[in-house]
Amino acid sequence: MLLYPILKITRTYQLSSLADLFAFRFRSTWAGALTTIFMLIGVLPLLALQIQAVADSIGIMTREPVQHRVALSFCALITLFTIFFGSRHIATRRNTKAWYSRLPSNR
Repeated sequence: MLLYPILKITRTYQLSSLADLFAFRFRSTWAGALTTIFMLIGVLPLLALQIQAVADSIGIMTREPVQHRVALSFCALITLFTIFFGSRHIATRRNTKAWYSRLPSNR
């Protein structure tokens, strides 16, 4: 399996993000920072489209022109959700079943 060595490294060294993995692999905090910046640049347009789609959908359902309050409240909701549920839990041996555990392995 292609991802098994990466999974083994991330579990052994408790790396939780792609930026952590690159910073560990290249032994440079700049590599982690650049990874974070590139991922942010890639995700921001998608997040903007999501916010616009929610605001337009509510405008269509209510048959009123789209108000900026709807988009702003959706941004606040996303921010609160991220604050409450987006923090990672520091645990040495957390056993989680993820998508990679269901992949067949050729070991």
